[in-house]
Amino acid sequence: MKKEIYINESMGETRIAILEDDRLVEVYIEKQGQQRMVGNIYKGIVENVIPGMQAAFVDIGFSINAFLPFSEIQNSSFLPDVILESDSSDSKDANSDRNVELKSGQEIFVQVIKEPFASKGPRVTTEISLPGRFLVLVPEVNYVGISKKIWDKYE
Repeated sequence: MKKEIYINESMGETRIAILEDDRLVEVYIEKQGQQRMVGNIYKGIVENVIPGMQAAFVDIGFSINAFLPFSEIQNSSFLPDVILESDSSDSKDANSDRNVELKSGQEIFVQVIKEPFASKGPRVTTEISLPGRFLVLVPEVNYVGISKKIWDKYE
């Protein structure tokens, strides 16, 4: 797969386009003075739960509520009152048909995974991760992962 990144900066705006096999797959636009949100962790309040969309909207203190798809909700001590039930026994489809017991007014911790765009709010997840130079701390997981880039057993 051929991957290309194009970066253009003009008039106080930086635009980044990512192409895979000559097809545009992602676009990022960043304005000068605009603060990035990806990676930020917030304690939010659930505003609306919309089962038909398999999502909830969470107030994290900005003018537009954050979008939380049910597939981004993980069992966690950060969400003591949330119950996850899968309608499917197949692990591939387990995240697509979930029943989530979220209630309006409930407080939850979320992390921004996608910047807000136009009139849409940021996309968030309940799977909190804290990346560092040598490791990524992911609370609530029962395993130790090792980067595929590490070849030497003494590293």
